[in-house]
Amino acid sequence: MFTSNPFAALSASISPSLMQIYVAVMILLVAGGTLFDIIHKGSATYFFNNWRSSKRKARQHVGGGEMGP
Repeated sequence: MFTSNPFAALSASISPSLMQIYVAVMILLVAGGTLFDIIHKGSATYFFNNWRSSKRKARQHVGGGEMGP
């Protein structure tokens, strides 16, 4: 399994730059689809409202330096 590269045969018929473009387009489409899904379902609105609500209810402000390990 680790002795052969399945992409070696593919690179003989398709240029490596075309494969890189394909991967970049797929990454952009996944990110775009995820953002569309978040906006479409309205889950971002729920999480931001919940975050704001929890910040208002907080008794003590915790800075970024205190949150880290």
